[in-house]
Amino acid sequence: MKTGFNMVSARTLSKFAGKVFRVLGKTPPAKRAQLVILSGNLGSGKTTFVQNFAKLFGVKNRVLSPTFVFVHEHKTSRLSRFDKIIHVDAYRMGTKRDVIAVGLRSYLKDQKNLVLIEWGERIKKWLPKPDLTVEFHHHKPHLRRVRIIKTK
Repeated sequence: MKTGFNMVSARTLSKFAGKVFRVLGKTPPAKRAQLVILSGNLGSGKTTFVQNFAKLFGVKNRVLSPTFVFVHEHKTSRLSRFDKIIHVDAYRMGTKRDVIAVGLRSYLKDQKNLVLIEWGERIKKWLPKPDLTVEFHHHKPHLRRVRIIKTK
């Protein structure tokens, strides 16, 4: 499934996060974590999307880009099949050793985790097939083109 959307504001990005939330809700539980790859250039909306998405799961703490620490864990407070959102930034990862060092394998083994990886295309050869890929593209100064690719 491929679907495209145009983004014009943070409010619209919030509505888009709701759409992805509903798509994931229809995905049958797996034997591993749900995996979502977020792809796009710097400033294209990946972290803002994660911030809006985390709110839908009742995450109370501030959601920041994990660029320098690689991974942030956020406990969900809403009733869902996920206990945690694992937010990963793979921008500075380039080797299998990096993927292992941040503990991605153990995060991916737990079916109660929802793993969101910014720049996931950089490490995809060491990951299982994602459940969703969300591609963000600059279209105009304040307009983004976003596409969801459901791979399962």
